[in-house]
Amino acid sequence: MTSNKAFSFELNKNIGGKVKFGNGSCLRIVGKGSMLFQSKTIEQKIVSDIYYIPELKGNILFLGQATEAGCDVRMRQDYLTLHDPSGRLLVKTRQSFLKASMFRASRPLELLHADLCGPISPPTIAEKSEAFERFKAFKELVEKELGRAILTLRTNRGGELTSREFYEFCESKGIKRHLTAPYTSQQNGVVERRNRTLMEMTRSSLKAMNVEAVNLKKLDDKSHMLVHLEIEPESKAYRLYNPETRRITVSCDVVFDEKASWNWNKPRDGSGRDPGMFQMR
Repeated sequence: MTSNKAFSFELNKNIGGKVKFGNGSCLRIVGKGSMLFQSKTIEQKIVSDIYYIPELKGNILFLGQATEAGCDVRMRQDYLTLHDPSGRLLVKTRQSFLKASMFRASRPLELLHADLCGPISPPTIAEKSEAFERFKAFKELVEKELGRAILTLRTNRGGELTSREFYEFCESKGIKRHLTAPYTSQQNGVVERRNRTLMEMTRSSLKAMNVEAVNLKKLDDKSHMLVHLEIEPESKAYRLYNPETRRITVSCDVVFDEKASWNWNKPRDGSGRDPGMFQMR
């Protein structure tokens, strides 16, 4: 995938759709073409099936698709190498910095991991700016309970956690700050995993109690009941239809229920059209 139109040639603008990333964001595909790729040995090779996504912030090469195309991907020590099916070296890269922190606390409050989790409905705080006051209240409570002081606070670089007043407060209380590098949430993996675990536990509890809730944002269902139409042409994915929204989606993350079928007579509020009718876009 690339955001630079100049990198692509033979661009087919009839190819569209959306790409969903791990953080939940979706970006629109404007076309698909080929790209001229120069290897480490200066040899040039044409790479096909490159999606053109203008809103993308960089170029992304999926190693899984590279292996499916016959490429050889190897990771040894700090190096990753990618060879084409002919054995020619295409990519060799080195991991320059540690992705995860090696420091571990030996006693309570020696290292405190912090982050905000959201959006969640109903919200626990009205604005992110409230994080500073919430931290001060938490600090006073936990230090009294444990009889110890917070020594180090590790957070990401969110503005609500790196404000001037936040820094001045930590400095006055002798709290050392650890900040993660941009786009490397694994450097604060303790709190990231805890947030994810809590979200999964809450979502599972709501499902187990058959709680029907709407617009819970991060607690909304991750999966949806769709109707399989066909194998997506030119892609290793399935083309699916959502009768509720009357939209077509393409995905390879599908679990089939061979015994289930969609109730096409099910009424849909606020619509005068037949539930089986939809528009192709």
